[in-house]
Amino acid sequence: LFKINKVENINNGIQIQYENNTNDIRLKYRCYDNYSKRIVNVFVDLDNSGSLSINLDTSKMSYQVIKKGDILIDEGELIIYDEDIETALRRGEGETIEFKWYIRIKNDKDDKKIVELLETIIAFANKNGGIIYLGIGDHLEIIGIDDGVTKDGFRANNKYLSEAIDDAISEYRKIISDRIITDTPINITRCKYRGVYIIKIFVNKSNKICKNIEG
Repeated sequence: LFKINKVENINNGIQIQYENNTNDIRLKYRCYDNYSKRIVNVFVDLDNSGSLSINLDTSKMSYQVIKKGDILIDEGELIIYDEDIETALRRGEGETIEFKWYIRIKNDKDDKKIVELLETIIAFANKNGGIIYLGIGDHLEIIGIDDGVTKDGFRANNKYLSEAIDDAISEYRKIISDRIITDTPINITRCKYRGVYIIKIFVNKSNKICKNIEG
C-alpha cells in the first residue's frame, strides 16, 4: 500500500519519492534541522502524487507512516544522500568529474586555485561537459566546504551556514561570468552529503569555443 522509494537532497531541502495506493495516511517525521537549529517533529498528509518536498537541512530522519485510526503502516530511519555524488565517487575523477577542496574567493583569495578552477570549467565546456565537486579531496576524502566558507568570511552577522554558502555560490557565479566566455549556462548548487556541505558546479557542453576573457 505504501513504500518509500528514494530520499535525496534538493537545493532547498530534501525530497521523498514514494508509492501510495491508499487514502488518509500521514507521515510523521522527527529530525534535527540545521536551518533552525532545533528538533523538528511534524505530521504531513500524504497524497497520491508520489513526491514530497520538505524545507529541511538534515542528513537523517526517523519516520512513521500512520493510517486513519492511528494504524501504523511503516516506520524506520531515512538516510538522505546525494545520488550524483555516490555515482561520482564510484567512478572517480575523469573527463567529466573533478574533485576539489574549497577555494578561497573572498578573504585572502587563492588566485592560483581560482585559475585552476576556471581552466577545468573551460576544459569541460569544450569537451562533453562535466561536474566539479568542491569539498571532496583528490583521494575521495569527504571534507566539505563548511569550514572553508566560515574562514572565508561568509558567515558574518551570525548567518546560517546554508545562507553563507549561498553567498559564496553567488560570488563563484560572478567570478565565472566575469572571467569566462561561454554560450551555455554554468549552474552551481549546494547539497548535504555525509553531514557536510558540497558545492556542485554543473558545466554544460559549449556550442562555441569556451575561453578565458583574458585570453
